[in-house]
Amino acid sequence: MIRLLLPRKPNVGIRHNIARHLGSIVMQNRLAARYSGEVYLVKHDLPFEARSNVIGFVSPEYVNLFDQIDADIRIKLIPIN
Repeated sequence: MIRLLLPRKPNVGIRHNIARHLGSIVMQNRLAARYSGEVYLVKHDLPFEARSNVIGFVSPEYVNLFDQIDADIRIKLIPIN
């Protein structure tokens, strides 16, 4: 998983916590305690985790770029309507 450097949000509600697939964008919920509100990009399929809410997906055409992301790379997520 790739952790995005965003401010944490305490007490994120528990919702939509399903299996986390390649390209999922997940946010830790209140079950993750002090990690609540942390946001991650999923690089490999992962099983269900009650502490993680799936909040979106990266377009499949960009998922292959995940291996290029390191601490020096900045990314911008843009919602698609």
